[in-house]
Amino acid sequence: MTANDQRRAHWQKVRATKKQVGDAVAWLARQQQIKDVGPAEVSFTWFAPDKRRRDSDSLGPFVKAALDGLVQAEVFPDDHNGWVVKTSMAVVSSDTRNPRIEISIEEVGNV
Repeated sequence: MTANDQRRAHWQKVRATKKQVGDAVAWLARQQQIKDVGPAEVSFTWFAPDKRRRDSDSLGPFVKAALDGLVQAEVFPDDHNGWVVKTSMAVVSSDTRNPRIEISIEEVGNV
């Protein structure tokens, strides 16, 4: 769900979509056995399904839901700035065969 999608949607749909994203990210983190990461920088890269222009900050609602999913999977004990010290969002050229959002977690040590 992008920021534009969120603005246009009913609150119940927004809530359900955020839960779906959080649950999916938590499941994927557990499957990859990612757990107990220290303070880190988390980046989100969107490989869009087409060549339309997009703002990178439109991923904001997805980022929040994804971070909640990482907490749910016990990757971080919380998503405050003591654990997630930096987030970044980017949109790269389209990948029509494999559209996706990649999440990278890079530990930065104790901040």
